[in-house]
Amino acid sequence: MKTTAPIPAAFQILGDHGLGLMRKDTPCGVVRGHGGDTNGHHSTAVTTADGRRTAVSDTTISPGGDARRYLRLALAAEDALSCELLGKPVPTEVLGKLRGTTPLPPLEEDN
Repeated sequence: MKTTAPIPAAFQILGDHGLGLMRKDTPCGVVRGHGGDTNGHHSTAVTTADGRRTAVSDTTISPGGDARRYLRLALAAEDALSCELLGKPVPTEVLGKLRGTTPLPPLEEDN
């Protein structure tokens, strides 16, 4: 998982890339996967530790939308998705974030 290869010169990015498996701690347990972002778009693919179940989240924001609020909602949706993936009930706090009844946490740059 840590083996890398040079990025093709056509991408004009210096460095190497690999599989990039990441660990994510969710309210319902640990999942592993990787995500990516572009302007107004966020996607993540995760799997259970044994690799038997996978889930993908792909979200977009309307032009001119509140990107900071969008990111918080996208992360809450990923927590809900991960709970479903792990076969556990989605916690009330996560559901509240999605429904707008629980305040969304600040982003690090908000502090």
